[in-house]
Amino acid sequence: MTTPIVLIATAQGDDVDALAMIEKEVTAIKKTLEEAVDNGWIELVIIRDATIEKLSNEFNKKENSDRITIFHYAGHADREGLIVEAADGSSKFAYSAGLTKFLSSIKSLKLVFLNACTTEGNAKDLLLGDIQNVISTNCEIADDAAYIFAKQFYQSLAAIKTVDEAFQDAAARVEMEIAENNYRNLDKRGPKRKNSPPPSNPFPWEIGMDYNYGDWKLTDLVQIEVFLAYDQKDEEIVTEEFRPHIVMLERQKLISTITSDYIKGGDLQEVLFEKAEAARIILLLLSANFMAGKDTTRLVKLALNKMHREKGNVVVIPILLKKVLLQGQILDKYMPLPRNGKFVDQWDNRDAAFTDIAKDLREVVLRERKKLGLER
Repeated sequence: MTTPIVLIATAQGDDVDALAMIEKEVTAIKKTLEEAVDNGWIELVIIRDATIEKLSNEFNKKENSDRITIFHYAGHADREGLIVEAADGSSKFAYSAGLTKFLSSIKSLKLVFLNACTTEGNAKDLLLGDIQNVISTNCEIADDAAYIFAKQFYQSLAAIKTVDEAFQDAAARVEMEIAENNYRNLDKRGPKRKNSPPPSNPFPWEIGMDYNYGDWKLTDLVQIEVFLAYDQKDEEIVTEEFRPHIVMLERQKLISTITSDYIKGGDLQEVLFEKAEAARIILLLLSANFMAGKDTTRLVKLALNKMHREKGNVVVIPILLKKVLLQGQILDKYMPLPRNGKFVDQWDNRDAAFTDIAKDLREVVLRERKKLGLER
């Protein structure tokens, strides 16, 4: 299972007074997400005194590839961009145009939370750049309000509420604790700012959402990895006939599927074996080609060893793809799909066979998600 990353970046530049409140915000988020980290749902990464170089390096780490799903910024900003640290500890801009292009290139990002002053310009650009959810501000905000809003938002998110529900909870919490005319902070901090126009919304925080993706919960970030092991000669039936039947499980955010067509470059065989080793569910799509292949035989042994080694945490399911003799083979004693024991290529309607397989696979996935506390 791939663990999503929540990346928190902070910067105060030459504004020493802001350090205590920013650190208080980070500590609150860290404590709130502690259980989710312990459950293995997320990994929390914190960058203090963030520079453009530090941010770029963290996003581009190989081990973080396709894993950073939430980016939270706590510090200062205005409509020109985020105010980050310079090499000498002073303040400098991470300008909106470049920031938007950079963050939009991170395909795994689902939420960007810019908890700093006057970031709505960044938000509009990010939504156009295909970021699914962006939380921003339309004016300068008081430090204590920023802390309360962020703390409550992540408390609700950790309680498996949707992003929109968490936003509404955070807004209500700020309105309960702070008088309306005290939300905003008129102090000018960081690099000299241009005069800001009146806010477009009377409440400082706004949420932008791409409704093509819909609302989501923290547990939706965690997808069960399903590895499809098949012989290359069977690729057509797997990709064109079987895969469409499990795409709905991917769209429902229940699984992520790994197959050889996802692997690009490097030593293909070794990368495949690494992916199989990391998966929680391994589907062995059986055929004469599969049973005769050296690499697929190695994958079978890897899968079965993993299942016995990590008893209860790995599921290996033989899929009866094309008729082949299994009697006396190592897989003969494992329960296959379809459950009736009939190979897919022997069915009058192969779509009916794959539908049965997808239905049973969904039950297995939901059972595994319940084990991990991802479903209630």
